[in-house]
Amino acid sequence: MIVLFVSLILLSLIIFYNNSVGSNELYQNIKSKLPKITAKTPKALVLGCIDFRFQNEIMYFLNDSGLKNDFNGFNLAGASLGNNQNKFREWGETFDKHIQLSIQLHDIQEIIVIDHMDCGAYRILYNSPNLSEEEERELHKQNLDKIRDGLSKKYPNLVITTFLMEKDGSVLERK
Repeated sequence: MIVLFVSLILLSLIIFYNNSVGSNELYQNIKSKLPKITAKTPKALVLGCIDFRFQNEIMYFLNDSGLKNDFNGFNLAGASLGNNQNKFREWGETFDKHIQLSIQLHDIQEIIVIDHMDCGAYRILYNSPNLSEEEERELHKQNLDKIRDGLSKKYPNLVITTFLMEKDGSVLERK
């Protein structure tokens, strides 16, 4: 623990020095000698929605699925819809860059996408404040299928799994 603490202080000083007057060569040399925080890498990248109401349920679900502390997390409003929509194209571009980074840094094997019912992003991005449960469920199906198909084509070596979480926290897998 002390080694980690000292390493973090050293790294902070090096970054400060590097950004102010130091050379990148010195920074890279010292950084390469610092211990890694962990040798473990996560199995998956999980895309979820930003909705605070479902964060605990998503964690419980992932823990029960054997992914406790074994994934990178990423959130977009609407999860699959956030990636698929065209109003804010940069959202999907940013998610894609995080996928590439997760592959490069952690050699992930899977992307998991978790949507949830009663999603405000669906009402806003579809401009449909009175969206019925049936209509929303169909839109989730379309968006989960679209993201799964798109990611499968772009990343054929990764497993792509999609889920829809009900308002009570139960989860249905979409294949």
